[in-house]
Amino acid sequence: MIERSVVELAARLRERGRPFTVATVVAVAGSAYRRPGAKLVFAGDERAGSISGGELDGDVLRTGALRARGGPVVIAADGCQGMVEVLVERGGEAGCVDPLAIAERCWRAQRRCAIATVFRGGPIGARVVAFDDGELAVDPGVAPALREHIAADAWRVLADAESARFAYEGVDVFVELVRPPPRVFVFGAGFDAPPVVALAAALGWEVERPIGEPVELAPRVDATDTAACVVMNHDYARDRACVATLVRTRARYIGVLGPRSRLDRMLAELELAPDARVHGPAGLALGGDTPEAIALAIVAEIQTCVGGVAM
Repeated sequence: MIERSVVELAARLRERGRPFTVATVVAVAGSAYRRPGAKLVFAGDERAGSISGGELDGDVLRTGALRARGGPVVIAADGCQGMVEVLVERGGEAGCVDPLAIAERCWRAQRRCAIATVFRGGPIGARVVAFDDGELAVDPGVAPALREHIAADAWRVLADAESARFAYEGVDVFVELVRPPPRVFVFGAGFDAPPVVALAAALGWEVERPIGEPVELAPRVDATDTAACVVMNHDYARDRACVATLVRTRARYIGVLGPRSRLDRMLAELELAPDARVHGPAGLALGGDTPEAIALAIVAEIQTCVGGVAM
């Protein structure tokens, strides 16, 4: 998943008209700290993201802008017991598909897309983007025959919900699935809610603390690509109303604070069948009973259920 800090820095630099450089891991052979899709954006002393967590980042920061001056270039370097290939290019080039601008657009609209990038044997850095509504965006440098092959595999990545690498008679392409970060709905205003909000936001997730009746908020949950809901009102009747509404939505995770017996009573009263999305007590069994420890357990469970899974 593209890091929020990367998309946000690129947007700020673009708005200011400041040139910037983007480095993207496009292929890994063996072991490496970061996987394909990892990005580093920088302009002068402003930077966000990482492609290696170490020496490769420093090398790209020192020489990347100069290397990309003549156009996109792929560099290869040793990773952790493996080889990493990195596409380095100038960001936001006029007339070209801008993957980070597209990611921002998809996040805002709660849509998915698959961004295919040529990194060997063809027009390096050229892209084809398949959107989940059937729209297709293509860089002008992609020949029609190649475009058809890439588009077909981009649609496949959208359907499989998993990034992949493809080869077409010597042309290598990395197709990255782009989906909005999880959006966490925290139902509750108690003293233990702010740590959940803060930790989820620190991971780059969107966080909302809904105000109003649960049934009024269901459309907002349904309009979210990957919704995680935490029910922590400390009020039995209101928690039950939340559960009754949320199980009818597209929420991927529904965590309910409190002992399991309390949740079982709710489910029995609501006559609800077992639902794997409903977790109670909310959070992994990590130990600790402070608000911060409980927040860590809850956010860790959300990460396990939806944070790293392309659904």
